[in-house]
Amino acid sequence: MDKVMYNVGDIAEDLSIPQEEAEKLLKGLSARMENAGHLTIRGMVPRTYYEKQKEAGFLLDKPEEPAARTPLNEKRLLSLEEFCEYAGGIGICTARKHIRKIGAEIRIGGRCLVDRVKFDHWCDSCHSQK
Repeated sequence: MDKVMYNVGDIAEDLSIPQEEAEKLLKGLSARMENAGHLTIRGMVPRTYYEKQKEAGFLLDKPEEPAARTPLNEKRLLSLEEFCEYAGGIGICTARKHIRKIGAEIRIGGRCLVDRVKFDHWCDSCHSQK
């Protein structure tokens, strides 16, 4: 086959499978391409992509399970966004002001991180003063 794009018939003929199976395969390949950010044409898949997937047994580009997210209370350093969530949904400007005031701001390069342990100690000390 010298085509640039393959359709259901081409895939069915190439793999010697029924049209229905070829349709499912084509839809799966198109979905993978869309998820990867590629433009697709309905009912067609690029020959090069198809051949690459065929060589790998149609196993490449399977969505990986997302990595387990570390709970915020187990992290020592938090990004500003994470800190805002950890502190109960405060705004970024308020967060910046308070982390500087209590000495929990840590700069690594251009990144501003928050020492969660220092913040927790500050919260505990404020709570015990009342």
